[in-house]
Amino acid sequence: MQKISPEWGSGGSPIDLAVDAFQAYLGQHGRTLEEVTAAGAPAVRVVVRSPQRAARPAVFGLRELMEQRVRRAAALRADAERRLRDARQLLRAAVAEASAAGISQSALAGLSGWSRETLRRLERDG
Repeated sequence: MQKISPEWGSGGSPIDLAVDAFQAYLGQHGRTLEEVTAAGAPAVRVVVRSPQRAARPAVFGLRELMEQRVRRAAALRADAERRLRDARQLLRAAVAEASAAGISQSALAGLSGWSRETLRRLERDG
């Protein structure tokens, strides 16, 4: 069994510390996930000692690490989609205000670097 134990960090949840330690382990030792999970490779366990769990360390296997990585990626994607939606709304509002102020689409296209068709779609979809 290959034990990995983070030597840093008391912030964050134990599973997040374990994922970070595993990523650091792969990077520091030049190993790939395929090598670590290959047939015959020792099982991976990440042991996290934290102030919250002083009596017993938290131990995570590869499955828990991969599940947490997926949860993290899904959360990052949801956040990126929300920020993109917000940015589109701000852009639509700015284009609508500029149009209402009498700025032509060709002038807006020149300022923004977008085509007039893109600006028309923004106004139409908004």
